[in-house]
Amino acid sequence: MKPENLLFAAIGFIDEALDNTAALLEELIERGRLKSVDSKGMLDRIVERAQGEKREADEIVGEIAADARETSGLAGRGDIERLMSKLAQLEEQLAEIKKTGDAEKARKA
Repeated sequence: MKPENLLFAAIGFIDEALDNTAALLEELIERGRLKSVDSKGMLDRIVERAQGEKREADEIVGEIAADARETSGLAGRGDIERLMSKLAQLEEQLAEIKKTGDAEKARKA
């Protein structure tokens, strides 16, 4: 599974769990087994915990993605930007060579 898919799955799981928890709390209130005031505090604690777990999941997925990039040999954004910069320099040098016909002079530019 791709790391970004893992992140989306984790977020979806947390979201679904929060929806189910909210529905359960509402059902308990309707049955009279839980006071509305109690449910708000409980739901707030559950949401806070879920948000902490989401942040932790984000960090784990980030680490997995970084490891995957390093071990796969794929270029990262910084690598691509450096290559694009070098390519632009080489294109300028080539244009200078074509213009002047002097490769040595173009290397110094």
